[in-house]
Amino acid sequence: QNSAATRFLEEEIIKELYYLCLDREAGAERAAEARRYSLPVERAMAFVEARLFDELDLAALSHASAASESTLLRAFKREVGCTPGAYWRLRRLDESLLMLRAGRWSVTEIAARIGYESSSAFGQAFQARFGKPPSRFLPKGKARAAP
Repeated sequence: QNSAATRFLEEEIIKELYYLCLDREAGAERAAEARRYSLPVERAMAFVEARLFDELDLAALSHASAASESTLLRAFKREVGCTPGAYWRLRRLDESLLMLRAGRWSVTEIAARIGYESSSAFGQAFQARFGKPPSRFLPKGKARAAP
């Protein structure tokens, strides 16, 4: 059965495996305690994660983090190294990598799922993030879709 709960769990397992592989490739063991950010930034990150495929609303994000927009922007940039909007876009691209490796969707389907109106715009953003076109991350034997 292909229920929403099953798809969600599959994607969560794939994400966990992806991050474990990244840790192994970097030669690092998982840290016993995750890096901690300030409470507003952690709240903002949790808000983004919970609504990753929705449009980012800075007013709602600042409300959820219990900080003003300007305070949140400064804290996010200082602690994370980018704006919440840039973080949101990068996280969506990270998710697209997991979706590609899962092999369930074409490049065009993934582009639409993560909010790109065209697969070429997605392909450019993906290549800028990962250094290779999305089609290079599809499992072997899977039909290659144009980026």
